Amino acid sequence: APAEDAEEPLLLSGAVSEEDASATDAGLDTPALSAVANVYGGVLVDWDAVTGAGGYRVYRKTGTGGWVNLADTVSTAGVASATDLYTDTAVESGTTYTYTVRCLSVDGKLISDYDRAGLSIRYLAAPVLSGVSSGNTGVTVSWNKVAGAESYRVYRKAGAGSWTVLAEVTTLRYTDTSVTSGTAYAYTVCGLSGDGVASGYDPAGRSITFIAAPTLSGVSSGNTGVTVSWNKVTGAEKYRVYRKTGTGGWVKLTDVTGTSCTDTAVESGTTYTYTVRCLSADGKTLTSGYDTTGKSITYLAAPVLRTVSNGSGGVTVSWGKVTGAEKY
Repeated sequence: APAEDAEEPLLLSGAVSEEDASATDAGLDTPALSAVANVYGGVLVDWDAVTGAGGYRVYRKTGTGGWVNLADTVSTAGVASATDLYTDTAVESGTTYTYTVRCLSVDGKLISDYDRAGLSIRYLAAPVLSGVSSGNTGVTVSWNKVAGAESYRVYRKAGAGSWTVLAEVTTLRYTDTSVTSGTAYAYTVCGLSGDGVASGYDPAGRSITFIAAPTLSGVSSGNTGVTVSWNKVTGAEKYRVYRKTGTGGWVKLTDVTGTSCTDTAVESGTTYTYTVRCLSADGKTLTSGYDTTGKSITYLAAPVLRTVSNGSGGVTVSWGKVTGAEKY
């Protein structure tokens, strides 16, 4: 049974102290527990307010252990408050806790009985979001593993809207493909136990403005090099162009504000592949994914005319051999 003070915080299950026994005749109703729920940061204990109570004492037991004096609902000024909510933050994810409550007088005396069964809950910590990023196909959200959780529910809100459920998954990441470029989204996640108990969730979540990956519209050999073009992406401020040669890796080529660029550092007969990513205005942050395949071309230099001359049968034109060219 709950004990009154710190000198005797624990009593064995079923034991009743002298003060506990007298408390049943104190005149105030026993607080009725209305709910215990997992919230962001702990377990919320809620009970019905009792007329005449100056405050409440909250007790907790873990598993099959005994009741422990957890807290009194008193203000920082030391004056009892009749609040009927308390959040227990000293909890571990995956652990089952049981709570009960007794009334206190303004001077801190126990003045009611308590619900000996209490209300129990398996605490699940709110997942901590570890990443929210724009990718090739949408926004990818990732989070930590929560002890006691077997699946996770992902929420999203657009702009100043409200949270809506996106999906329930058993993995630690989810890609939201139903996004529009240039739109700001926020994401949060809660954990779910096998029997459907939900954890709390970060009410702020993590936000991102989704920027779609540019779509390459053309790669062509021109007079001075290879010209790469792509679509304008809503929300993009700049673009970074990448190139790889043969089977090599991607190399940054240039940053531009338009939707095309010409690569002049090319050699005839060589195969190049190009792709593009969106970039922040200051050039420090990549803001989109990219086409991992890109578009390839074997660059052929424009032939250089050597001579044009009158002959007995007409005009003769000659030019230099172009590496990679098979016909002219």
